Formats: sequence, C-alpha cells, structure tokens
Amino acid sequence: MKKLVLLLCLSVLSLALAQPAGMPAGQTAVTATAGAPQPKLEPWLTIDVKDFGKIVVELFPDVAPLNVKNVETLAAKGFYNGLTFHRVIEGFMIQGGDPTGTGSGGPEYTVPAEIKLKNVRGAMAMARTGDQVNPKRASSSCQFYIVHKDAPFLDGAYTVIGMTREGMDVVDKIAAVPRDDADKPLTPVVMQKVTIEMREPYKEQPLPNLMTIDFRGLGAVKVELYPADAPRNVKSIADMAGKGMYDSVALQEVVAGKYIQSSGQRCQAGCSGNCPPVAGEYKHRLVRGSVAVGIASDLRLPKNACAFFFCLSDQPNLDSVGYTVIGQVTDGMPVLDKIGKVKVDDNRAPKTPILIDKVLLETAEPKPQQ
Repeated sequence: MKKLVLLLCLSVLSLALAQPAGMPAGQTAVTATAGAPQPKLEPWLTIDVKDFGKIVVELFPDVAPLNVKNVETLAAKGFYNGLTFHRVIEGFMIQGGDPTGTGSGGPEYTVPAEIKLKNVRGAMAMARTGDQVNPKRASSSCQFYIVHKDAPFLDGAYTVIGMTREGMDVVDKIAAVPRDDADKPLTPVVMQKVTIEMREPYKEQPLPNLMTIDFRGLGAVKVELYPADAPRNVKSIADMAGKGMYDSVALQEVVAGKYIQSSGQRCQAGCSGNCPPVAGEYKHRLVRGSVAVGIASDLRLPKNACAFFFCLSDQPNLDSVGYTVIGQVTDGMPVLDKIGKVKVDDNRAPKTPILIDKVLLETAEPKPQQ
C-alpha cells in the first residue's frame, strides 16, 4: 500500500511540474502540433499622407535585412511622422524622409548597400549620396523613394527594400503635384503618420477570367478573359474596372459592322493623362466577338490605352497594328449588334449616349475539357 501511495504522489508531482505557471487547476496547455507550419510574418510600412491617402509597402527583410531593420526602427520611434515628400518627379519617383526637407538632412550614419532588386513601378528604395563620395553605394540613414514608373537606369545602384501593395493611386497623385525648379512640391506633401506592423507576405491574387459588362437598358455581355495569354493587359483593365473607371461612362465610338469602343477618359483623368505603360501581348487575332485593348495615339509607344473595344466582325487588317486581345464574348453578341446599328455623330459617338452601368469581374474554376 505504501508503494502505491508513493507512486500516486510522484504522478501528481509530475503533472504539477508539467503544468505551466498560472494555468488554472484542471486545465492543460494546448501546444502546437509538431511540424505544423507557422505563418511567416514580415514588416509592412504604412505611410498616411495628409490629404492624399495611405501608401502601404511590404518590406523585404530577407533581401535587405540591414536597411529594412533601419527603417523599421525609425518608423517605430515616430521619426517619419510629420516629414514630407521633398522631391517629386512625375514619371520617375517621389522622395521623402528628410527631417530638414532639403534632401541633405538626417542622422549622420549610413547603412551598407544590399543591392539585389530592380527599380520597378511601386518599388521602395533607399536614397544615397553619389558614387564619387560613396563608392560602396551605402544607403542614406533615413531618406527613401518610391518609384513612380520603371527606372531601369537605377538598377544595380540603389538598395530596394520593399514593394507598394496598396496606394499606388496615392503615389500617382503625389507625383502630379505642382513643384518648383528643385522638384519640391509647392504645397508640402506631409507624411502625417508612418507605422510598422507585422503581416503575412503578400500573395498575388489570381487574375479574373470572366468579365460582365452591363449596358444600361440594353442587357449584359459576358466575356471569357485570357489571363494566361495577356496577363499584363487583363490585370490593367481589371484594376481599372475594379476602381469603377468604366461605371456610368458613355461609349466613345461605334463603327457599324466593325467595332464598339468604351471610353478611357475617367482613367486618363485619374492618372493625369499619364497612365502606366502596358506592353502588348499578341496571342490572338481580332475576330468577331474579340475584346481588345486600344493602343496609345503614338504607335511608337509600347503602351496600351485605358479603353477596350468589341469587334463586331473579323478585323484582320488590325492584327498587325498592335492591339492586344484580352478575351472573347461568350454571351451577349445580340446586344453588341444592336449597339452597332445606332446613329452616331461626326465623331462616331452615339447621338443618344449609351452607358456602361458596371463592369464586373470574376475568377472561376476553368471548365474541364471534354
């Protein structure tokens, strides 16, 4: 009997030692399943710009650990709060983070260069002094810039630390502000608050493969998109549609028996007529029911415009011009044929405006092949 009591006491003692401190009696700790993957968290920087909105940047500590840590530390201390974007060049970049607002201020230390990524639109990188005084291309202690449009001439020379994931429209607006001869905004562009938080890494969302265009009072047209064949252009049109750029906008042009074109005026206005360039992707011919993206007025530019159009008939004469086909009408051609017969003015615009109510996008599982 004494041996049994002793064994019971030892068992109770073992359970007590295994119980975490502060755990209520009768409860056991729940531990993570061995081998279960834990979500990876990375620092994200949010720049709340007064009167403009928020810019959210995913930082890349795996790529530029020293520079990211420096920016994290400064942001956590509130260093950037109240500072400005002191240098703005549309089509190039917006630069900020200088406590003096002159481009020459900041703590007197540098951070070793960690040059690995390219200066593409939306990239956030650290500013630095020139090669003559800084041959190792060490980064500024605090100043950074966000690329407004691809800047390949900077590649290999500056440390990119992150990518803008939200708020490129804010960057576009800042890039377009009036500025003086030194590229300083005439009205200060203030970062009223800059914060750091830990989030899971960004995951690219699948591109939509279905688009529905509702024409006011006439019906809907359904389109199968080609995200695999024209990813850049599908994403561009999808981004603009997601922002309502085509909602309640009148058709721009109707040519009987040939094509019907939407308007890109709202998009052009939204980016000051200087929309991000989108290179052509030529995988499909323009046939009846094709949906394609218009091209810039200057055909020398590798850029597609904001508007899209529907082919009412095969258009082989346009196949070599530079139009990117982004999809094919699967339902609603009678609606388009009806629109194609309306009376138009001297500019080929319908005399009675025809409005697109809304453009809806979906990502659906592909249908199994028969």
